[in-house]
Amino acid sequence: MTSLQSRHTGFWLHLAAWSVVFGLPLFVPGGREPVMNMQEYVRFLVVPLSFMAVFYVNYLLLIDRYLFTRHVGRFLLANALLVAGVMLLVHLFFRFGIPPRPHHPPMERPWQDTMFFFLRNAMLYLLVVGVSVAIRMTGQWYRAENIRKDLERSRSEAELQNLKSQLNPHFLFNSLNILDCLVCEQRTEQASAYIHKLAGIYRYMLQNEAEPLVRLKEELDFVGMYVDLLQVRFADGFTVRQEIDERALTRNVVPCSIQLLIENAIKHNAVDTSSPLEIRIAVTADSVTVTNNLRPKLSAPASSTHVGLNYIRQQYLDLADRPIGICHTETEYRVTLPLL
Repeated sequence: MTSLQSRHTGFWLHLAAWSVVFGLPLFVPGGREPVMNMQEYVRFLVVPLSFMAVFYVNYLLLIDRYLFTRHVGRFLLANALLVAGVMLLVHLFFRFGIPPRPHHPPMERPWQDTMFFFLRNAMLYLLVVGVSVAIRMTGQWYRAENIRKDLERSRSEAELQNLKSQLNPHFLFNSLNILDCLVCEQRTEQASAYIHKLAGIYRYMLQNEAEPLVRLKEELDFVGMYVDLLQVRFADGFTVRQEIDERALTRNVVPCSIQLLIENAIKHNAVDTSSPLEIRIAVTADSVTVTNNLRPKLSAPASSTHVGLNYIRQQYLDLADRPIGICHTETEYRVTLPLL
């Protein structure tokens, strides 16, 4: 929800609530008469108007000025003066503006009844203050939460863009080196197939750069081309095994999400023929699980993280409010992506 939509929603909620308060005595019969006359209704309006004054002075002024700035003492003092002043004005209006009907019986205990009356009214006004604080604090929390989510989303997108800016030149540089070797060795068929798959990879990335979701079949075709190029580079030091439930091929995933997991597996693990790096891709009806065995590089810092994972996590939360699953043991790293 945008800030403009939030303001409009808040306005209509306030209007509806106060309409109910002001219109209630017009529809609820009281006493011997089915409906209030005009003089009684004007007398009734004074109380909710005083509640409204206390509510909005807090909602629009005192809470921001004192409570959010941690001046609780000043906030309490300001409300004590506000409530006392409003109660005094209401009392003067009832006494001299529109006095009550003369048939009211005299009070049996004037002093005690008067104190009880003022204390009861003071509690009602303090309740109004509490409601205004609760509503204002809740709105502030929602705004802060929306800002936090926007910042998290921006950070994740910046992280992905940073990853792409590093991945694309490095991947292209390595691919061109391999292609040069194939040409020099006159392996023309392999070189032609390599160029075709390399073009397909960049075509896919350009076509789906702004897409939130892609078909799983398209993502797996893209991953297949990417893996083929990696296997030309790493030969027997790198293997990929796939178990695919074909019924899930029409489901959707975040574009490049599986490729990012494979890239991270290679980035954080040693790749050699003595003990190959094995990556497993398992597709079920509801999820895609990418698992790799752990062969950490000796030069890699212990605190290195999987770049791009925050972006994938945030995308799934934004699109379907579904988290990704991560399991990190001593021997393997596993990420499960829900299908959408």
